[in-house]
Amino acid sequence: MNTPISFTGPGDTPLRKQRTCVIIDDEQRGREYLSGLLARHFPEIREEGQAVSVNESIALIDGTRPDVVFLDIELIGGTAFDVLDKIDTPPSVIIFTTALSNYRNETRRFRGARFLLKPISMTDLRGALACSEHEEQGTSASPDAG
Repeated sequence: MNTPISFTGPGDTPLRKQRTCVIIDDEQRGREYLSGLLARHFPEIREEGQAVSVNESIALIDGTRPDVVFLDIELIGGTAFDVLDKIDTPPSVIIFTTALSNYRNETRRFRGARFLLKPISMTDLRGALACSEHEEQGTSASPDAG
């Protein structure tokens, strides 16, 4: 299925839930790749900014309060877990993006978080976003994307 999540509005017109996101990754190539996927395939998700370090990430998340945080685990100055321990308000959706599968168990302590192993596939990205949207609405969805 290659269509974005949509809902039906008055007159059966599709409505997409607009969401904001930030991309946190210490590797420029990773940020650019994910940003491109989102721009091309998920127009309902508006990118609010990017960060590469723990300190930048905390400021970005606290300053923008995004709906979705795409979060690499190893960052400049620490880890994603340092970021999540220090932000004011946790985001409603956390999608961990990493090339290191050994962190999967540690990410499970964050309720509803998704885990995407790099390189990120469209199928996994679509699944993680669909599950997160269903959870925000309190409905069921397919099993964990990661």
